[in-house]
Amino acid sequence: MQRVRERAMTELFTIGVADMIAEAEAAAVVVVDHLDILAPQDRGRAIKLLAQLGIASVVACTAKDAGALPDLAAMKIGRTIWLEDGTAVEPAKQAA
Repeated sequence: MQRVRERAMTELFTIGVADMIAEAEAAAVVVVDHLDILAPQDRGRAIKLLAQLGIASVVACTAKDAGALPDLAAMKIGRTIWLEDGTAVEPAKQAA
């Protein structure tokens, strides 16, 4: 009988991202979904890692509101887009 090892969602997410990064050398962009699976303190680190690697990335997650999203423009590594009711806005520009 084959033993089945259960993996935590965060472990599966991390393995998936690592696989995408390993294959990204030939890709123009990497899409990472479900960033919200990671602990809040780890989400920023994951985004910074992608930026440091110089890989164009689209990162998606669920958040309680636009204020809970990282301000990628302030970090000088990208743009933060909030989608709600079919409308896309940049929270940092909306607050200004």
